[in-house]
Amino acid sequence: IMAASQTAGRGQADSVWESAPHQNLTLSVILYPYFLAVAEQFLLSQAMAIAVRDFVQLFLPDKKVTVKWANDVWVGDKKIAGILIQNQLLGSRWQSAVVGIGININQKKFAQLGLNATSLSVEEEDVFDLSEIQSYLFQQLDLRYAQLQAGKTNQIRADYAKNLYKKDVLSSFFHQKKQAVFQGTIVGTTDAGYLEMKIDDTIQFFETKEIIFL
Repeated sequence: IMAASQTAGRGQADSVWESAPHQNLTLSVILYPYFLAVAEQFLLSQAMAIAVRDFVQLFLPDKKVTVKWANDVWVGDKKIAGILIQNQLLGSRWQSAVVGIGININQKKFAQLGLNATSLSVEEEDVFDLSEIQSYLFQQLDLRYAQLQAGKTNQIRADYAKNLYKKDVLSSFFHQKKQAVFQGTIVGTTDAGYLEMKIDDTIQFFETKEIIFL
């Protein structure tokens, strides 16, 4: 389901997704991942994030494109895409998943994200045909979803870990609950989607939105 103009885009934890009319790809893909266990929700998130990352990398072959935990896509130190997945569950069964995707394509000015945002047009100094390039996105989404269906979960986990933003780099973070700045090194993620980080000589785990990258 495509939206040429989006007026109330949402991100994780009700954060706002900004998109200028007719300049970006804003869409929702409806999936029915009955073949996955309810406990494997993060696998779907990983697969969709890697698919969007791979799509962006196609058009920016000389740039470093990564997945910022949990499922944002960044070019260098700037955000180019966001994903919000809403899972519909019934007991131990998975009914459906709505994968909301926003990718900055031709937009060049961002009021809310400011200097932390970028787009294909900003990075390549070009204008892209949205109807033409969206097929490449669907191909990447289809490829990763097919891997999930085929049980190639180790490949998805490995590709996600390989392209994880700031992995193995000592970085600064802000802990929302403790209101404190600390340093740590991201070493990976758990199957449940927690961020795994080495702080001093210990391994600690964080939930989504518990910490902020500085």
